[in-house]
Amino acid sequence: MSTAEREDAPQEIQVLLRGGPYPTPTAVRVSRQAIAYGKVKIARDGGYDHFERVGDGPPQAGETFVWTTRTRVAE
Repeated sequence: MSTAEREDAPQEIQVLLRGGPYPTPTAVRVSRQAIAYGKVKIARDGGYDHFERVGDGPPQAGETFVWTTRTRVAE
């Protein structure tokens, strides 16, 4: 059984963010479920910054995600 599957495993982990519009946080806490597909979407300033995972294998704390695009919230 992997760490991500264990019941006592933390449901949120810290990941590192690289790139993106200024000011982008360098680290955020996200749910393991949110990064299951290797992507993170951060809501800020009326839109979303999208990041994709650099590594392979199961998600780990400290993984690096690189900025790919920004979208706006539809009004």
